[in-house]
Amino acid sequence: MLFKTAVFLTFLSASPTLAAVEVDQLYLAPLSVSEVLDHADEYMAQTFTTHHSGSLVSIGIQVDIFGNSSTPQSRDGITDGLHVQLTHLAPTGEPDLSQVLATWVIDPLNIPFQSSNVPITSTDLSAFNLHVNAGDQLAIVVNTSYLDTTHSENRSYGWLLSPNGDTVFGGVFYVYSPLLTPNWVYHRSSVDPLFTADGGFQVLVDTVPEPASVVLMFLGAAMGSSRVKRRRM
Repeated sequence: MLFKTAVFLTFLSASPTLAAVEVDQLYLAPLSVSEVLDHADEYMAQTFTTHHSGSLVSIGIQVDIFGNSSTPQSRDGITDGLHVQLTHLAPTGEPDLSQVLATWVIDPLNIPFQSSNVPITSTDLSAFNLHVNAGDQLAIVVNTSYLDTTHSENRSYGWLLSPNGDTVFGGVFYVYSPLLTPNWVYHRSSVDPLFTADGGFQVLVDTVPEPASVVLMFLGAAMGSSRVKRRRM
């Protein structure tokens, strides 16, 4: 029995782990509408509800740099990147900045200029070892200290939005601006206070079980088939 178990574990350790990276969320917005940060201490956020359980692989957002007509394709004068946080939601459904799971910064060099085909800029988050469960409600929150209202070159970071309302089931785009309201609000450029939108974004999840759980599962099956009894602790 001991020999058979050892051989079985050797087989498991030699077997390759099959990747199962799933596109948990994906929305590509058209190029007609975007939200920008105009003042200090403002935030943009996209909430979402996970579809898969597993390890969080990456998160991407559909953002660009746009400027004035004289220097539309220049990063000169940009002093800060986009600061991104992954957070839980408050009971009201808004991002909760007191429950941060991960933070990262997107360098301006990695953010494309405004064009007819703005891609999603993704960040690898595998080093954070974050596990999500299907049905988790999270938020991607963005802010920056580089604002067109405080820099003479008048460039901005824009997050592309759905122009015709809410598109992603289980999520919505939020803006927080202390100059406008002390609370998070839906996409603020619509005259309808109930109008909601979604920002372009992507979430990838690896649904492969942890290696330890795979070993335990097969070891349990092997021991069970040889009639080995274990005392419950």
